[in-house]
Amino acid sequence: MRSTPAAASPALQGTHAVGGHLVQRLDRRDNFYYLIEMHRNGIPTAILQAAGLDGTFHAALSLANVPRSPVISAADATAEARRAVIDRGDG
Repeated sequence: MRSTPAAASPALQGTHAVGGHLVQRLDRRDNFYYLIEMHRNGIPTAILQAAGLDGTFHAALSLANVPRSPVISAADATAEARRAVIDRGDG
């Protein structure tokens, strides 16, 4: 989810944050980040990523023609993970 600020700036103009989602990384112990949804007129236009510890900006993703947020709830993510087939590759 890397983007330059210039590339993301049109998606951020006139927006406001509507929610932050704390995400725990599975590949790094005790490492968290936030996904922050940015909306304009009730429509998601960008998602920002910030450090979970101090809120430092990490990345931005511009969204185009997205009618609703692509971020799913923790409960939905957990349910999907439980339904998924996990191939550990060890037979």
